[in-house]
Amino acid sequence: MSKRHFSILLVITVIVAVAVLLVPRPTSRDASVEPTVYMPELAAVVNDVSILRVTSGGGSEVVTLERREGGWVVQESHDYPADWGVLRPLLVDLSQAAVVEEKTSNPEYYDRLGVEDPTAEGADSKLVEFPGRDVVAAVIVGNSAQGREGQYLRRQGDARSVLVDREIRLPLDRSGWLERDIVDIPEDDVVAVTIRHGDGEAIEIQRSSTEVTDFTLNDIPEGRETQSAWTINQVASALSALQLDGVAPEDEVSWDDAIALEVRTEDGLQVNAQLAEDEEQRWIRLEASGSDAAEAINERLEGWAYQIPLYKYDAVNKRMEDLLAEPEDDAEE
Repeated sequence: MSKRHFSILLVITVIVAVAVLLVPRPTSRDASVEPTVYMPELAAVVNDVSILRVTSGGGSEVVTLERREGGWVVQESHDYPADWGVLRPLLVDLSQAAVVEEKTSNPEYYDRLGVEDPTAEGADSKLVEFPGRDVVAAVIVGNSAQGREGQYLRRQGDARSVLVDREIRLPLDRSGWLERDIVDIPEDDVVAVTIRHGDGEAIEIQRSSTEVTDFTLNDIPEGRETQSAWTINQVASALSALQLDGVAPEDEVSWDDAIALEVRTEDGLQVNAQLAEDEEQRWIRLEASGSDAAEAINERLEGWAYQIPLYKYDAVNKRMEDLLAEPEDDAEE
């Protein structure tokens, strides 16, 4: 071999050696197990799971979801339909989550990862159980990892905690497990709204068609004017994207002195509702008629009272004076 060729080979060897030295080597902190499914026993039966229980809030909040003939329901909410869009990802993620790193087995450090006993006072962890499935272990869902993807899990009764390759999304409270959508009557479809109070006062807004931008307030007192077109139009959005905060059988709510609401759309749909207020909770029940959509609405909503947010209740709890500008004499003062 010529000196020239030898020199070139020596340079290449040195470059490769330096490159090897520059590649970071695994440390004890980075050491991880081969990615394996954390709950293979759940993966084997996930399509057959028919009941699931979640405990949180230091053991104070319990949600039991059960699969019935018509779909999943939340037992603690009078068997009201559960949100499959929330439950399905949970089952998929728990059954497919892979271990990327083993974590502490020391109970003194569990709270750092949020995998402490979920029934302990002040615990932030959540316990997911599969009653009736003895082969599927209950799992404690801890914190999301900081600065990296994943979440900490620990099987109940197992000392070892792990980091898995995804976040396990769990609602913070019971209402988050419910099918929250009640009804959606967009303002753009509405042509008339009537609100009647228990003392007899009524207000009505209307427009001739949806081609007309603004609603008109009927029976304005002589010498008075409305606050603005926006104030009036907002009344028509009372049933737009209406969602529940809770649910109960309608006969468990007192409807004495309830506010009556009637919303009519251009295609003939009419939704009649009653709104009641009880111990800082606001409730609504609804019934539809007049179009093909009414039957489907009634089938879902019949017999139920829905707890709704304050701002939605306030959108209906309007009186004539709320929609009028101040009298000129008062304004001058």
